[in-house]
Amino acid sequence: MSAHRIAAVVFATIVLGGEIYRSWGERAVALWLDDFLVAVALVLAALLLNRATPRRAALMTGAWGFAVGVIFISFFDKILLPAMLGPGAEFHRLNLFVTLELAVAIAGLFASTRLSSDA
Repeated sequence: MSAHRIAAVVFATIVLGGEIYRSWGERAVALWLDDFLVAVALVLAALLLNRATPRRAALMTGAWGFAVGVIFISFFDKILLPAMLGPGAEFHRLNLFVTLELAVAIAGLFASTRLSSDA
């Protein structure tokens, strides 16, 4: 399995784990569903990229783009609306986690654009 596919699956697992830890029994489905959809998109793209084609590489880029968009919104929610952090989320720890997630998602997005030219 290529490093890019492994990174996508590991990132998806971390996003899922973080969201489950934060939301377990505390938050409505609408508040965590986006992170689960990001994880599904990344894992699906990683599995399909087993045989690289331009379309499958584009799917991986789209999955990373979706991750950036979802985390971008979450990132600025934490900065602009700190009163909405919710249960189990100390401001500094959650902000650090979301900042790291955003940085990794942006790196994954840029790295995935190379897949399109290689496929």
